[in-house]
Parts: sequence; C-alpha cells; structure tokens
Amino acid sequence: MSDAELERIRRKVETGEVLTGPELDRLRAAAQVQPGPTLRLTVAHALINAGEERTALSMLERIVRDFPRDLQAWLGLARAQLGLDRKAEAERSLEAALALSPGDPEALKVMAMLAMQRGEFARARQLVEDVLRRDPFDDEAKLVRAELEAADLNVAPPPPPAAKSVALRPQFVRELLRVLRGRGVGAVAKGDTLFIQPKGAEPARAHLGSLYAAYLAGDRPLEEAVRALADNVIAAALGVPADPSALLRSVLPVLRPASFLQVAPGAAHREGPAGLFIFYVVDDPELVRYVPQGSLAARAIDAAALDEAAFRNLAAKGAPMQRVRIDRGGLKPADRSSGLLALAAQDGHDPARLLLPSVREHIARELGPPPWRVDLGRREVALVCRHQDADACAALDAFSPEPDGIAGPFRVQEDGALVAVT
Repeated sequence: MSDAELERIRRKVETGEVLTGPELDRLRAAAQVQPGPTLRLTVAHALINAGEERTALSMLERIVRDFPRDLQAWLGLARAQLGLDRKAEAERSLEAALALSPGDPEALKVMAMLAMQRGEFARARQLVEDVLRRDPFDDEAKLVRAELEAADLNVAPPPPPAAKSVALRPQFVRELLRVLRGRGVGAVAKGDTLFIQPKGAEPARAHLGSLYAAYLAGDRPLEEAVRALADNVIAAALGVPADPSALLRSVLPVLRPASFLQVAPGAAHREGPAGLFIFYVVDDPELVRYVPQGSLAARAIDAAALDEAAFRNLAAKGAPMQRVRIDRGGLKPADRSSGLLALAAQDGHDPARLLLPSVREHIARELGPPPWRVDLGRREVALVCRHQDADACAALDAFSPEPDGIAGPFRVQEDGALVAVT
C-alpha cells in the first residue's frame, strides 16, 4: 500500500468515518509490519468507529501492556471503555494518561465530561477552565463549558447520580439524528454543528452542545428528551420573524462560497467579493436560519435594506481579535506578535466582518496598512497577516481548510477590496 493511500485511510479514521472492509484489511496489514503502537492504535480506533468496541478493547489492552508509557494508548483505551459504558475503568485510564502527561487536554476534557455526568459540576468547570487557560481556541473545551453554562448547573444542587441514566454525547447525537430523519428531516452532524433541512424549509444549523446541555439539565429519559428537542429544532427551523422590523433587527450576513448556492436554494443572497456570496441569517444562539428570498416580498423588504441592516447589526456586535500562531495544524494564542491576527468572535460571522470598514481599520492598527493575506478555511474564524510577511503567509499556506470552510487564499488590497489570489 502506498504512503498516500495509508494516509488517506488514517485521515478517515481520525475524522470518525467507518472504513470499508478492504480499507480495514489494508490498515491491519500495514500495522503488522510497522513497529510501534501508532498503526495498531489506528486499527483500534477504526474498530470503535465501526461500533466494535469489544474487539477494540482487547486490542488496546494489549497495546497498553506493550507500550505502558504511550499516552495515546491510554487515551484510546479510555475511549473504548467509555463506548462500553465502563466509566470507572475509563477514568483510571485517563488518570494513567495524566500521570504520563500532566495537563493533557484530551484527558482533561473527557474527565470534565465524566465529572459533569456524575454531578460534580465544580470539578468539571475547573478541569475545562484548565484546558482553556492553556488554549482558548480549544473547540471541544469551549463546547464542554457551553454545556455547563447552558444547563445552568451551578444554580441548584444536582440530583443523585443514580436518579437518571445519562447518555454520553455520541449516543445522544445518534438518537437525535434517528428521530429527525424518521420525521423526514434531512439531518447531518459535523463536529458541534447539526445541519437540518425540514421539507419545504431552508437549511438551518443548530448547536449540538446546547442541545446536549438541555438534555443533561432535564430529567426526561433519552428518547423522550430527544423527541421534545427535535420538535423544538424543527419548529425553529421553519420560521423567520413575521414582523419586518423584527427581521431587520435580527438579520446578519454570512460569507459562503459559490457552491453554497446548491446547498441553500431559495435563500436570500447577493454576490459578494472574490467570487463569494453573501447570505443572510436570523441571529439566534441556538439555530442558524437562512432568510428565504420569498419572505422578503411578503414583508415589503427590498434586498438593499436587508443587506444594509445585516451589516449594521454585524458592526454592532463588535469584532474580537487576537494574536495567534499555528502549532501542529491548530491555532494557539500568541504571547507576542507572530504576524498573524485572528478575527475570533467564533460566531460564524468572522469572514463577513472583513467587509466592515471599521474592522479593517482595527486590523490596520495591528498589522499596518494592506495588502493583507487572508485565510477563511475555518468558518468560525478569519486569519489575516501582512502580504509581505513571508513566514506568516507560509504558515497560512500550510493550514488546511476544514470541510465547511472557504478554500482560498484571499487578499485584502490597498483599497480594502477582498480578492481571490490566483
């Protein structure tokens, strides 16, 4: 098997995809001839992705015996144990991982989730804040913190742990998708985002972390809670504010590639810069609802008024910025200037903020006047550096876009225009 084919299979496993039979066979064959635990661990994770936790558990127990000081082996073992609902064993594996690597963020995040499920909310918050102090861009840690905050878990004493059998997040997501699809709703989960499209409605996005937190905060069994949450999500996706002034107060712009025209047919949009398009969504902390083109005439709103209101609302939200660096393919905060600046509200509107003159003025104060190099490969953040900064531009070139990001690169020119770099 070629190195490229092996890397392709490894990436499928890392993203949680289920391998085909021939792919798993090829991966197993490669693991038999490569020394060390790396490919053996990949095989185990492939088995877990396919729902074969028991087979993976036996394999991981052997890997831990062979490589007792390998951090990833202990983390993999904990994953398999959690998949079999062996939480006490998983916690011991995580403690072994932390003994090898104190402060390891992956172990701390899982420990936080386990603490939250046991009702140890103060400890869960302490663990997740420890991760975020080290890395404010850790999306999974932010998700756990959001779940704690959304459920308002510090207000009242929690029920005894035995009062409710709590489903882990993967089980919750699988049940939610099953219920939605059973009602004829298109539903896909990617990371922390739930993409849905009820029949006759525009596509919408919901925040899985908030939905899971709502489940944790209630006392309903999983199936009953998921049915109620599905009702709420579908109802929210079907409507935009009926009052024209309410719609204009709540609308915000998002920047999307041309391919998104096929994803959201019928949604209000206009051509934007650099071959991109501007779509309009209703501001909502739980759900991203695209404004249907047909809803504008019924409300006597013209396209120019919608666009003006959207960017006015976006400017009023502010534009948090942070100096960052790229480390091992991820974003990390920078203690000093790295030449790389992030628009980091992380609310889905950061790419569109580049079209605001006030934001470009702020960037100019940090980086100097344009031209600037721009990366929009992460939907939740926009990265900017000086076009003449060779090191920062090289770092952006090596920063692979995510599936829901906008492939580039782009440049902001001296006149403030955003253009594609060819």
